[in-house]
Amino acid sequence: MTEPDDRAKAVRYTRLREALFVVDLIWGSLAQLLLFATGRSAALRALAIRSAPRPWLAEPLFLLLYGLLNRLLDLPLSYLSPTSSSTASACRTRGSAAGRRTCSRGPRSGWSSSCR
Repeated sequence: MTEPDDRAKAVRYTRLREALFVVDLIWGSLAQLLLFATGRSAALRALAIRSAPRPWLAEPLFLLLYGLLNRLLDLPLSYLSPTSSSTASACRTRGSAAGRRTCSRGPRSGWSSSCR
């Protein structure tokens, strides 16, 4: 591949990542609003209070249930967003004599461990 092809792919990848970030932000806000507006968070709280063997365990149980439900609502976008495995595959050694490395950064993972 030539330099312009790599640059065009990098620009497309960056734009896709930025668009997914905005969509994820809006999706997350709407999901939280939906949970509060429909009363599901209050139902989860009541379930946690009823299910907790000790009163002080109700809050951690609520947070666990709320986090699981929030993660479930986030799954469609998690499938689409780039992860550390895709950034690791994007970090490769070039075929030049200098052996330069190209490192990409994922939105949640930071620098790939194979990029040095």
